Amino acid sequence: MNKNTGKYLILFVKQYYIWGAIAVFALYLALTIIKAPSISGKIFFFIVGIFILIGATYYEYLKKLYQKMIIAQTQDVNPTLAKQYQSKLQKLDIFRGFKGSFILFDTLCLFDQQQYDKCLKHLITNERFFKAKLDYLFIFYYYQLLCYYFLDESDKALMMIDKLKQFQSTKQKNLSPLFSFSQIEEIHYILNGRNQKGIQALENTDINYFNTREKIIHYQIIIKSAKKIGNTTLIKKYTTTLRKLTEGEENEAL
Repeated sequence: MNKNTGKYLILFVKQYYIWGAIAVFALYLALTIIKAPSISGKIFFFIVGIFILIGATYYEYLKKLYQKMIIAQTQDVNPTLAKQYQSKLQKLDIFRGFKGSFILFDTLCLFDQQQYDKCLKHLITNERFFKAKLDYLFIFYYYQLLCYYFLDESDKALMMIDKLKQFQSTKQKNLSPLFSFSQIEEIHYILNGRNQKGIQALENTDINYFNTREKIIHYQIIIKSAKKIGNTTLIKKYTTTLRKLTEGEENEAL
């Protein structure tokens, strides 16, 4: 079982744990209402309890929609379905509790659509949000690196490399383990003109814990570098791999 499978299993278990807690609260509420000595007390506990139950149930439903949205985008690589979930979640999120999640999700979508300039603009527009949390700040610099890499803006990409390397001194418990510093180092090789070394290192990277979307990006990076040195064998190899992952979708790095 790879790390992504474990992650989804944990989400599954947590989800049913939470629903179990809601069921226990509902039972406790019913007993409290029954034991309340006065009618007014029964009514009070009933009204308060119902509001709490409705709120908790509604929020858990929104979280479920959010999980489906992320899985559709990152694991199933189905952006159309992911956008449908996003649209539904936005309509139901009346208190805008998922505003930050939408900022992160739109970052993924713009990048996956290869709208690198728009993705960069989106990141800068929401810079304040990304700087509020360490993981988000890493995402902020990481996606700038990728965008500049695919836009062939090496100088700006190298600036992002410098920013990201500062995170290596950060205690790992404060940063998501899904971030790959080895991949960043390999991109660094390519940006410095050491394409062959970078490609070799990328090919040797352990991607077992990558989700489908992350694998696609990883292969796109290799293809782009292979094109720089005219390695048609690698281009064909990883283009075929991409097509298998995306079931024929055009996700090849241009």
